[in-house]
Amino acid sequence: MKLSLLRISLWLAAFSCVTANFDVYMVERTIVTDVGVSINKVWQVFEAEPKNCDEVFAAKTFVNSGDVSGTKTGVRCAGSGCDYKPPPGNIDVLEMNFHGTDPVYHWTLYKDRGWTMVGLDGNTYGDCIVFPNGDYNCHDSIYYFLEGYRKFRCLTKFTAGDLN
Repeated sequence: MKLSLLRISLWLAAFSCVTANFDVYMVERTIVTDVGVSINKVWQVFEAEPKNCDEVFAAKTFVNSGDVSGTKTGVRCAGSGCDYKPPPGNIDVLEMNFHGTDPVYHWTLYKDRGWTMVGLDGNTYGDCIVFPNGDYNCHDSIYYFLEGYRKFRCLTKFTAGDLN
Protein backbone atom coordinates (compact mmCIF):
# COMPACT_ATOMS: atom_id res chain seq x y z
CA MET A 1 0.00 0.00 0.00
CA LYS A 2 2.82 2.40 0.88
CA LEU A 3 4.49 1.71 -2.45
CA SER A 4 1.26 2.51 -4.31
CA LEU A 5 0.82 5.78 -2.42
CA LEU A 6 4.43 6.69 -3.18
CA ARG A 7 3.92 5.99 -6.89
CA ILE A 8 0.72 8.03 -6.96
CA SER A 9 2.44 10.92 -5.17
CA LEU A 10 5.35 10.86 -7.59
CA TRP A 11 3.01 10.70 -10.59
CA LEU A 12 0.97 13.65 -9.30
CA ALA A 13 4.12 15.67 -8.67
CA ALA A 14 5.41 14.96 -12.16
CA PHE A 15 2.16 15.57 -14.04
CA SER A 16 0.23 18.08 -11.94
CA CYS A 17 1.39 21.04 -14.01
CA VAL A 18 -1.92 22.71 -14.79
CA THR A 19 -2.38 23.59 -18.43
CA ALA A 20 -5.16 25.30 -20.26
CA ASN A 21 -5.97 25.48 -23.90
CA PHE A 22 -6.64 28.55 -25.89
CA ASP A 23 -7.41 28.58 -29.58
CA VAL A 24 -6.19 31.34 -31.89
CA TYR A 25 -8.55 32.47 -34.65
CA MET A 26 -7.92 34.76 -37.61
CA VAL A 27 -11.12 36.71 -38.15
CA GLU A 28 -12.56 38.55 -41.11
CA ARG A 29 -14.56 41.45 -39.66
CA THR A 30 -17.10 43.12 -41.93
CA ILE A 31 -18.86 46.34 -40.94
CA VAL A 32 -21.56 47.81 -43.17
CA THR A 33 -22.40 51.52 -42.81
CA ASP A 34 -24.19 54.10 -44.90
CA VAL A 35 -20.74 55.18 -46.14
CA GLY A 36 -19.76 51.72 -47.37
CA VAL A 37 -18.36 48.36 -46.36
CA SER A 38 -15.23 47.93 -44.25
CA ILE A 39 -13.51 44.53 -44.20
CA ASN A 40 -10.45 43.94 -42.06
CA LYS A 41 -8.48 41.17 -40.42
CA VAL A 42 -8.48 40.80 -36.63
CA TRP A 43 -7.69 37.96 -34.21
CA GLN A 44 -9.59 36.36 -31.34
CA VAL A 45 -8.79 33.74 -28.71
CA PHE A 46 -11.16 31.26 -27.06
CA GLU A 47 -10.78 28.40 -24.56
CA ALA A 48 -11.88 26.10 -27.38
CA GLU A 49 -14.26 26.36 -30.29
CA PRO A 50 -16.79 29.09 -29.38
CA LYS A 51 -20.14 27.66 -28.28
CA ASN A 52 -22.25 30.35 -29.94
CA CYS A 53 -22.18 33.77 -31.57
CA ASP A 54 -22.84 35.54 -28.26
CA GLU A 55 -19.46 34.22 -27.09
CA VAL A 56 -17.84 35.38 -30.34
CA PHE A 57 -19.23 38.91 -30.08
CA ALA A 58 -18.27 39.15 -26.39
CA ALA A 59 -14.61 38.18 -27.01
CA LYS A 60 -12.00 40.86 -27.49
CA THR A 61 -10.56 41.39 -30.97
CA PHE A 62 -6.87 42.05 -31.57
CA VAL A 63 -5.69 44.00 -34.60
CA ASN A 64 -3.60 42.44 -37.34
CA SER A 65 -0.43 44.53 -37.39
CA GLY A 66 3.07 44.63 -38.80
CA ASP A 67 4.39 45.84 -35.43
CA VAL A 68 3.24 44.51 -32.05
CA SER A 69 6.38 45.43 -30.14
CA GLY A 70 6.39 47.11 -26.74
CA THR A 71 2.92 48.12 -25.60
CA LYS A 72 1.35 47.76 -29.07
CA THR A 73 -1.20 44.96 -28.74
CA GLY A 74 -2.21 42.83 -31.69
CA VAL A 75 -0.95 39.96 -33.80
CA ARG A 76 1.78 39.93 -36.43
CA CYS A 77 1.69 37.08 -38.90
CA ALA A 78 4.36 36.13 -41.47
CA GLY A 79 4.17 33.43 -44.13
CA SER A 80 1.81 32.23 -46.84
CA GLY A 81 -0.65 30.83 -44.26
CA CYS A 82 -1.47 34.34 -43.00
CA ASP A 83 -4.84 34.60 -44.66
CA TYR A 84 -8.25 33.20 -43.99
CA LYS A 85 -8.29 29.97 -45.98
CA PRO A 86 -4.64 28.85 -46.51
CA PRO A 87 -3.34 26.09 -44.26
CA PRO A 88 -2.17 27.46 -40.91
CA GLY A 89 0.88 25.21 -41.20
CA ASN A 90 2.17 27.69 -43.79
CA ILE A 91 2.49 30.42 -41.14
CA ASP A 92 6.20 30.98 -40.48
CA VAL A 93 5.91 33.36 -37.51
CA LEU A 94 2.97 34.37 -35.34
CA GLU A 95 3.77 37.10 -32.83
CA MET A 96 0.98 37.71 -30.32
CA ASN A 97 0.97 40.69 -27.95
CA PHE A 98 -2.29 40.42 -26.03
CA HIS A 99 -1.25 42.73 -23.17
CA GLY A 100 1.78 45.00 -23.54
CA THR A 101 1.97 46.17 -19.92
CA ASP A 102 2.32 44.22 -16.70
CA PRO A 103 1.30 41.42 -16.80
CA VAL A 104 2.79 41.06 -20.28
CA TYR A 105 1.21 38.43 -22.53
CA HIS A 106 3.57 38.58 -25.50
CA TRP A 107 4.73 35.41 -27.24
CA THR A 108 5.98 34.39 -30.65
CA LEU A 109 5.42 31.07 -32.41
CA TYR A 110 8.07 30.00 -34.92
CA LYS A 111 7.40 27.26 -37.44
CA ASP A 112 11.07 26.21 -37.43
CA ARG A 113 10.97 25.85 -33.62
CA GLY A 114 7.94 23.56 -33.60
CA TRP A 115 5.39 26.23 -32.60
CA THR A 116 6.62 26.68 -29.02
CA MET A 117 5.40 29.87 -27.30
CA VAL A 118 8.59 31.90 -26.91
CA GLY A 119 8.37 34.90 -24.57
CA LEU A 120 10.25 38.17 -24.80
CA ASP A 121 12.77 36.75 -22.33
CA GLY A 122 13.50 33.77 -24.62
CA ASN A 123 11.78 31.28 -22.30
CA THR A 124 9.14 28.81 -23.44
CA TYR A 125 5.64 29.38 -22.03
CA GLY A 126 3.79 26.57 -23.76
CA ASP A 127 3.40 24.65 -26.99
CA CYS A 128 1.01 25.25 -29.84
CA ILE A 129 -0.22 22.95 -32.57
CA VAL A 130 -1.66 23.74 -35.96
CA PHE A 131 -5.37 23.22 -35.36
CA PRO A 132 -7.62 24.08 -38.33
CA ASN A 133 -11.39 23.61 -38.53
CA GLY A 134 -13.82 24.75 -35.86
CA ASP A 135 -14.50 27.88 -37.91
CA TYR A 136 -17.44 30.17 -37.16
CA ASN A 137 -19.64 32.58 -39.08
CA CYS A 138 -21.55 35.06 -36.91
CA HIS A 139 -23.79 37.93 -37.93
CA ASP A 140 -25.01 40.64 -35.59
CA SER A 141 -27.80 42.17 -37.67
CA ILE A 142 -27.11 42.89 -41.33
CA TYR A 143 -24.35 45.36 -40.47
CA TYR A 144 -21.73 43.40 -38.53
CA PHE A 145 -20.15 40.04 -39.41
CA LEU A 146 -17.34 38.01 -37.85
CA GLU A 147 -16.02 34.97 -39.72
CA GLY A 148 -13.34 33.13 -37.75
CA TYR A 149 -10.80 30.62 -39.00
CA ARG A 150 -9.00 28.64 -36.31
CA LYS A 151 -5.24 28.54 -36.79
CA PHE A 152 -3.69 27.16 -33.56
CA ARG A 153 -4.41 25.54 -30.22
CA CYS A 154 -1.92 26.56 -27.54
CA LEU A 155 -1.28 24.46 -24.43
CA THR A 156 -0.07 26.68 -21.61
CA LYS A 157 -0.91 27.86 -18.11
CA PHE A 158 -2.51 30.98 -19.63
CA THR A 159 -6.18 30.99 -20.56
CA ALA A 160 -8.33 32.90 -23.01
CA GLY A 161 -9.79 34.58 -19.92
CA ASP A 162 -6.33 35.97 -19.10
CA LEU A 163 -5.96 37.33 -22.63
CA ASN A 164 -9.44 38.76 -23.09
